[in-house]
Amino acid sequence: MLQRLLLVLLLIIGIGILIFRFSDSGAEIARRQQFFTNPFTVLFDAMAGSTTPTGGVFPFPATPGIPQNPLDAFDDDYGPRSPADIKDELADIEQQYDTLHARIVDAKQFGDPSPYRGLVTIADSYSGTAANDPALEYIALEAPSNNAAPVSITGWSLQSLYGHTRVVIPNGTRTFTMGQVSPATAISLNPGDDAVVATGVSPVGVSFKENLCTGYLGQFQTFLPSLEDRCPSAESEVLSEPATSRTADPACVAYARSLSSCRFPFGDPPTVSNLCYAFIRNSLTYNSCVTRHSWRPSFSGSSWRVFLNQSKELWQADHDVVRLLDAQGRTVDVWTY
Repeated sequence: MLQRLLLVLLLIIGIGILIFRFSDSGAEIARRQQFFTNPFTVLFDAMAGSTTPTGGVFPFPATPGIPQNPLDAFDDDYGPRSPADIKDELADIEQQYDTLHARIVDAKQFGDPSPYRGLVTIADSYSGTAANDPALEYIALEAPSNNAAPVSITGWSLQSLYGHTRVVIPNGTRTFTMGQVSPATAISLNPGDDAVVATGVSPVGVSFKENLCTGYLGQFQTFLPSLEDRCPSAESEVLSEPATSRTADPACVAYARSLSSCRFPFGDPPTVSNLCYAFIRNSLTYNSCVTRHSWRPSFSGSSWRVFLNQSKELWQADHDVVRLLDAQGRTVDVWTY
């Protein structure tokens, strides 16, 4: 009797497995799973002497329905995509690739980042790297106005990645004086300052910071970009004197008013007194301007003129990668053009 029950049990399990595997409908699977009699219940009923099963469903694991048409597996959100959708997706993938590739290239070109990164930057809109003459070639650096403190750039260097050149930034003088040896100190950029770093030799023999009087230096030497003409006017120089025959002389004041700023007067003597003419010629010079106005809080400018004193150009004319490196050779900023 027990052997017969075991055979019945095995037969029922085998039939159930075949029905489950070869069903042609997910709904049919669910239906058969719901009403498939638990064989263990049949066994227990037989052992209890009952000929009628008490029920119970065999607990098959939940199985997703298998659709007749594979397209039925896609709804509005995950349905088949049109060629336009595929094209847009490929374009998006391509853009992501280009962005990632550009970041990798930038990272390779940048090198080892400096702790000064962001404190000094290369001004890409303010440069003369395309010049073929070292006297005309320059690049500009900027210190953001939100810096918390000055940054010394003396001992840093500029490197051409393609030209394989690297030049150290020298010292400079804060207040240049014509005809004298000016003391050289480290070039320090205050917040908001900039530095025009020229490849060639300084026209005045030294790197310097611009001031209220440096416009006079541009009258006889060439600077690129040009020095700003913001000197005190000749008229203000005359009128700033105590009341003398010069300030009381309308012709002297009128003559001073006719002169350009930051320019020493040349040409035939005007129809003014000798006293007036001598005063103007002695006053409208760079050194005299420095002597008269260096006490002013507004005397010092915000730009440095730095000269690398090179006889050959440093930057490739058409394309180059310029690195600004700190004293330890770590990259502060990179400019690609």
